[in-house]
Amino acid sequence: MINKIIRTFFPVFIGLIPAMGSVYGQVLKIGDTVPDFEINDVIGYSSSTIHLSDFEGKAIILDFWSHGCKGCIESFPKVDSLQQKYGDNLQIILVNNESRDSTERWRSKRTGIKLPSVPIVTGGGPLSAAFPQNAYPLHVWIDADRVVKHITHGWNATEANIEAFINRDTLNLSTVEFVDIDQEEKRSTQRIYDAMVDSAVSFSYLARYRSKKDINPGNHLFVHKNGKWRFSVTSNAVEGLFKTAYIPLMDMDLFPKNAVIYEMENTLPYRIPKDKALIDFHYQHYIYTYDYVCEAASEAVFREAMAEDLMNKFNLEVTLQERKIPCMVLKMKKTKQLESKGGQSIDSLYAVILQMEVKEPKMRNMPFATLVHRLRARMKITRGMALLDESDFKGNIDIDLSPAALQAKDNKLLIKELAEYGLVLKEEKRKQTCLVFKERE
Repeated sequence: MINKIIRTFFPVFIGLIPAMGSVYGQVLKIGDTVPDFEINDVIGYSSSTIHLSDFEGKAIILDFWSHGCKGCIESFPKVDSLQQKYGDNLQIILVNNESRDSTERWRSKRTGIKLPSVPIVTGGGPLSAAFPQNAYPLHVWIDADRVVKHITHGWNATEANIEAFINRDTLNLSTVEFVDIDQEEKRSTQRIYDAMVDSAVSFSYLARYRSKKDINPGNHLFVHKNGKWRFSVTSNAVEGLFKTAYIPLMDMDLFPKNAVIYEMENTLPYRIPKDKALIDFHYQHYIYTYDYVCEAASEAVFREAMAEDLMNKFNLEVTLQERKIPCMVLKMKKTKQLESKGGQSIDSLYAVILQMEVKEPKMRNMPFATLVHRLRARMKITRGMALLDESDFKGNIDIDLSPAALQAKDNKLLIKELAEYGLVLKEEKRKQTCLVFKERE
């Protein structure tokens, strides 16, 4: 009964970033013509002030980003290559809401991050007011006549889509809508929903995510209250839901990508596709809001019940199995080069892996296990593989590794630098716990 009530529950709208339209003027939508704003506080360009008319005859993509948006930053090389390839007919403009001074400081501390060679608007200004954002990256596609054609996700900036846009072909891109609501109304609606969930002995809700227009259960990660456990997430792919059910949260960040195995041909409904042309379709059809509550003696028992609930909903058989998969294996030939000389403990390697500026990437008088942990994070980020420590070394170490070795997707330089300390890094197959997906017969 309660499932039926919840499924007919009225929509909830949630805005994460307040609209600035009241400061600068009208919020623009698809089909509107963009005024020729005077845009100030521009960096990375020949002038600190620009107008959209400076790019007359070109299509424009406004790329809204923030200093804390990892996906935005990772897309900078792509932005650069797209601008270089289509620069005769396209101008990409980066826009953030952080001040010019803040952005300059952020850039000075991250010399490993190369900003694209495009105008970078800081402080938001009239562009952020015209196109308010709930999340990043947000892209606004404006044609050569300065008409807004698409307000969409960053992943849609593919070469195929851009070529079609420049040629004025029809594109079917998902639309991102800014969601604003009276905060008291939002809190009231949320209280009603939470009270209904709290009163249930058991409860399961699944819906396709609709850009914050549907019920928002929030993100409750294994909350235990009054003898009941609850897990909820506002938006996630099927693979992400099952990972959460099976993998302890403390291990989630290091769970290797190649340890998720699909024994089926069509994986599009379950995982984010590698083919960027399919990401938008996946987002529109296969991202879900999920809320699950039941009585359970422990978190482990609750996880089992949640996994069974998900398998029933998606008609899947998902299990943890031991499988041989490619791993990076760390071994040791000699220990003398690594052994610490003592002194102050220093660890700046992880900051380098995260592409932050570090003058001397090194470890001093740190446990070898810390180096292993840093290398595991590096392998997950760059290769999607597990790193196994078969060195049997337990002491403290001193080691220097270059930013290039820590950040490159290729392992060649890292293997060479580790070898200088008597360490051998090699790809080999090992048995690992894998998450295996199969369709139920």
